Amino acid sequence: QVRPASGYAYRVQRHHGIVAVFNIEPAPGDARADFVFKGPCEVELPKVLGIT
Repeated sequence: QVRPASGYAYRVQRHHGIVAVFNIEPAPGDARADFVFKGPCEVELPKVLGIT
């Protein structure tokens, strides 16, 4: 688990934000995220943004 990034999802949602997780492998905090994208960020982020 990477710190301090592992605590961001909880803090963001506590302030009514939306959490999107980009990760290569499953992580314990994935269940808490609103959106989870599996794969390299340089591949997944352009897909999500519609710029591929």
